[in-house]
Amino acid sequence: MKKISVLFLIMFTLIISTQAGGGRGYSRLLDIDEFEQSFNYYYKSVKDTISYLNEKGKEKSVIATLNVVMYSIDKDSSFYLFDNTFNEKIVSFFYESEYVANTKSIKFVDCANKYASDDGNIRNNRNIEERSICEKLFIVSYSYKTKMYTLWTCHKTGRELKQFCVFNSFGVLKVDVFNQNILTVTETPNGIIINKKAY
Repeated sequence: MKKISVLFLIMFTLIISTQAGGGRGYSRLLDIDEFEQSFNYYYKSVKDTISYLNEKGKEKSVIATLNVVMYSIDKDSSFYLFDNTFNEKIVSFFYESEYVANTKSIKFVDCANKYASDDGNIRNNRNIEERSICEKLFIVSYSYKTKMYTLWTCHKTGRELKQFCVFNSFGVLKVDVFNQNILTVTETPNGIIINKKAY
């Protein structure tokens, strides 16, 4: 009886994880709670409910991070990064924070922990000559409607928000720190397609 109970618990956990959506380890709720010192901003995630139709056409809902409050400490003012029509789940939020001289690498602040090392999507982060830190934020969102991911970029103050690229799986996204490029690496029946854009 005990073995059956354990098996049921494992199966139930897998079902919940699958129904949560977002795919590839991003079913958990993203928490953004960061102070950025270069421009003296505080970033905080905003959570709400997303409703969507699953593969069987049934309406589902999930609690997700839908926006980010951008608070200027100097001006004592704040605003939402995305407008109120935005309806995608934010699954990652990261940015360069400082140059680390003893390892010749760039340190990142990452609210999803996916980008913490060279083993994740942050790649080629070594033997880097000292340089200025990138002034951009990187935000990845997931659409339950299209089943696609979008990488957004903006200035660390929230200015110039724009769509950087769209892709169908988190594994295809590579942040090439050494060359300051974003790569998407997609396998197709006809071969591998690599797209590169400077960040």
